[in-house]
Amino acid sequence: MKIWRKATSAQASAATCSSHLALGILFLAWVIGQCQKTAIGVAVIPIGKEFGFNSVELGWIISSFFASYAIVTFFGGMVADRYGARLTLTVSIAGWSALTALTGLAWSLPTFIATRLACGAAEGSFPSASSVAIAELYPIDQRGRAKTFIVSAGQIGIGVSTLVVAAFIATLGWRYAFWTYSAVGIVIAAAFWVSYRLPTSAEDHATRAPDRTQTLRIVRSKLAIIMFLIQFSSGTFFFGLSSWLPTYWVQVKGLSILEMSGLTAGSAFVAFGIQNYFGWVMDRYLPQKEKYLVLASLLISVFGLYAVYTTSDRMLAMVALSVVTTSIGIASTAIFVIAVKYFPKGTIGAATGVANFGQQSAAVVAPLVFGYFIKAFGGSYLAVFVFAAATVVVAFCAALAINTDGRETADYSDASAT
Repeated sequence: MKIWRKATSAQASAATCSSHLALGILFLAWVIGQCQKTAIGVAVIPIGKEFGFNSVELGWIISSFFASYAIVTFFGGMVADRYGARLTLTVSIAGWSALTALTGLAWSLPTFIATRLACGAAEGSFPSASSVAIAELYPIDQRGRAKTFIVSAGQIGIGVSTLVVAAFIATLGWRYAFWTYSAVGIVIAAAFWVSYRLPTSAEDHATRAPDRTQTLRIVRSKLAIIMFLIQFSSGTFFFGLSSWLPTYWVQVKGLSILEMSGLTAGSAFVAFGIQNYFGWVMDRYLPQKEKYLVLASLLISVFGLYAVYTTSDRMLAMVALSVVTTSIGIASTAIFVIAVKYFPKGTIGAATGVANFGQQSAAVVAPLVFGYFIKAFGGSYLAVFVFAAATVVVAFCAALAINTDGRETADYSDASAT
């Protein structure tokens, strides 16, 4: 048996309007989720001034969210495999939306860390459960586009959030950004619950829960481990830079918070469009060849990073940052597409959970490590950029070992993988 399996008759049918509606609402949920995650990276600038936190303490505030997020995401995919995407996603969206409001009420380092830990735990199951939703809603030859569309929502979230938070900082204050995201998220959770409809029968859904032994073997498979390594390495690159680049633009390059926000937003919107194009390319031209897209994207991101560090022109800086954001986003998205396409039915959530656990574990480590480098080198960002480039090299080496022809995980396929 091969993991590249034939779709069932239900999967082979064209995606319905209800599937597209659910995907659209899920896209909005991903945007808001990314908004509230990104917001803290911009908000730490006024938060640091207001409370007198140093770079290491601000690193703890940023990383605390991802500590609980990473732990829950590993198991969240298994929960979605067993109980379905609708319930798992609705609880997750409503939970993190309610808890995001608490960040706006924090008054000390412990309360900032506690509220971010709680929010991260609530959101942890969201990415993996989203993959399960795509597998439920779309046939295999459309999942690459659907998954890319959802993941690229993160770019919109980055672009919107930096602008929104900057506007709130300049007017009402940073706390109102988190309260706004909280209110919008609650509305989206309700809309998702109402709109989500399975295209398969209730009986098929009820028999989907995987055997525990099969899930464990999937988690331990070579492909899953490679996915973890790539996402951890590229995640260190992405989250380290996204956490500290706003401060870099303001403190080193001399941009105002509004100028920095415009620069970040512009690169994110560019990345959104290009990522979705390559999602279509993966479905149309690169089945079982996603590996080469990952390798090319990682190489390009290193050259873009060098340009970001060396250029003094703001327009060139935006172009270079767009290259970095887009290329690393494509590489990461391709890994999630591999999880959605090449793992057996009933284990997609678990496989996505492994990949996302690697990425979110990096999100815990990266802000702290980058913050330490900045402090240790007296405010210089050179060590940060060198370290970021090194993480991409590690991801590239791991990507060389990707094999999606089914030989490594064929024995783990279920009866539907024929």
